[in-house]
Amino acid sequence: MNLLINEPPLQVLPTLAAEIGLNNAIVLQNKYWLRVSTNERDGHKWVYKTIDEWHEEIPFWSKRTLERVIQSLEDTEILVVGKL
Repeated sequence: MNLLINEPPLQVLPTLAAEIGLNNAIVLQNKYWLRVSTNERDGHKWVYKTIDEWHEEIPFWSKRTLERVIQSLEDTEILVVGKL
């Protein structure tokens, strides 16, 4: 398949999107960073990413939308946000 732009596509599992919402699923499935992270605390891998860094990866959303999505994932205890 010949794509117009040479970049990796975003993938979304329809079942996950139906369960937690499309925006939440997009952020959650962007788990590449967890796979390559060597950071671990209390048995959990973690990454440090600023809103600006998230915005570079998902530029079609505003930074405010990214903040809301991350807050939603934290509120539902799907994502743990903290300062280590």
